[in-house]
Amino acid sequence: MKVRHGFVSNSSSTSFSIFGSVFDYEQLKALLNYAPEQKKADAAEEVEEDDGDNWDEREAVQNLLDATIKKQKAKLSCYENDEGTTYIGRNYESIKDNETGKNFRDGVRKDMKNVFGKAVKCESITTEIQS
Repeated sequence: MKVRHGFVSNSSSTSFSIFGSVFDYEQLKALLNYAPEQKKADAAEEVEEDDGDNWDEREAVQNLLDATIKKQKAKLSCYENDEGTTYIGRNYESIKDNETGKNFRDGVRKDMKNVFGKAVKCESITTEIQS
């Protein structure tokens, strides 16, 4: 399984279970207040451009998301499929021995609010991504 800090780009499927939310590309742009003219400035620390390649807006949004999660020190992971759907949350395997289920869910909700600036509905998600 690849936790995206870039795009999921292998040719297999990935199954995972998280507590979090599902977003399409347009929802992410809106939640992150993404503006195309800001893309290089906001995500420059997280992205190395290839010489001569055009800036890919979808990748810029994903990199802005990664940078925001890192800046907020959130314990969130991102999984993206080829259609642009992004799953953001925390894997159940990351629950600490001394952490209750309520503490786990409340921590995810807090991290999501810190990343997006407002409360985001979270739920249990189990899915498979074909890539």
